[in-house]
Amino acid sequence: MNLHVMTVTPELAKTWLGKNGKNRRISQVHVKRLADAMQHGRWVLNGQTISFDLEGRLLDGQHRLSAVVESGQTVQMAVAVGVSDDEAFKSYDGVALKRGANQVATMMGVKNANHTAAVARIIMAWESAKTMEEFARDAGRGGQSPYEVAEKAEEIAEEVYAADDMIGGHVASKSGSRATLVAMIMLFNRVDPVSTSTFCHKLKTGIVDGEKDPVLLLRDRLLSGQRGKGGNSWRPVMMALTIKAFNAHRDGREVKYLRWRVEGDQPEAFPKIEGASK
Repeated sequence: MNLHVMTVTPELAKTWLGKNGKNRRISQVHVKRLADAMQHGRWVLNGQTISFDLEGRLLDGQHRLSAVVESGQTVQMAVAVGVSDDEAFKSYDGVALKRGANQVATMMGVKNANHTAAVARIIMAWESAKTMEEFARDAGRGGQSPYEVAEKAEEIAEEVYAADDMIGGHVASKSGSRATLVAMIMLFNRVDPVSTSTFCHKLKTGIVDGEKDPVLLLRDRLLSGQRGKGGNSWRPVMMALTIKAFNAHRDGREVKYLRWRVEGDQPEAFPKIEGASK
């Protein structure tokens, strides 16, 4: 394999794109962001290569080359020629799908990109799901392109910062999934900001109205470290308990127990957020 730094013109980029091999589906959003950076002088030679296999097929770089064409700018790029592994393209976006989203979000200026991208995946599941059951199943599962996740992370960044501040650090860090808790607070806040504010104050401080305050029961459960039967099963349980506590808090109801029954003769459906569209 040979590495070079080359001057890439729009004409050359177009020629190379004609040699596209097994690249993923193109994201026009990402192309436009790269093209904008090139047009405004923000493009930098960062060591990421345009890669070709032994037969000259393009393995990696279609978004950057498409941006050169769209921007009409000539830029410097690192180029790797003669990548010998025919399956090397899989390592560019398959194995590192989530890492790619975090990296793209960082390049877009998103602070705490790992955390914000994790929240973004849950919010994307909420926005695409048709039912609460579907949301619970898909939240945080992944499957979106790194560029879609990064774009959503940039879009909701201010909401994430606000929700993080509302719940503080202690309960969230002990909860088992800070991103899940932050995402739920964001969804509650979209429905009822006033109730969400008092809910978060109780959750953060532990100052509640009594032993049967639903927020106290939720707080105790989150701080207990009890995760159920496995890490993968805890997320929907945590979401369900948080929703049930919020609904009771919003209605001013006391509760003796906070639980979500999914087994036995009378299993419960996944709870809805009262006032939300789903």
